[in-house]
Amino acid sequence: MRLTSTVAEYQALARIEDQADRLEAWTTEYEAAHRDVFDIYYRSYSDPSRRAAASADVTRISPLVREREARAEALARETE
Repeated sequence: MRLTSTVAEYQALARIEDQADRLEAWTTEYEAAHRDVFDIYYRSYSDPSRRAAASADVTRISPLVREREARAEALARETE
C-alpha cells in the first residue's frame, strides 16, 4: 500500500497568519504539492468553492492532524 501524507504542507499553512495569504497558499503550495490527491478529492468529495472555509479552519485543526494521521495510517495498514 502506498500512503500519501499532506500533513507537512497542511501544517505549514497554519504558520501563515494572514487569512488571505493562507488561502492563496492553499492553492499555490498545498494543493500544488499534492495535485493528484486534490484531483480525486474535488472529483469525489468536495469542491474548490470550499477552499476559503477550509483554509480558515487550518489553525483550529492543525494541532490535531498529526495524531489523526498516525491513527489513520495504523488503521489503513491493519485493514490491508
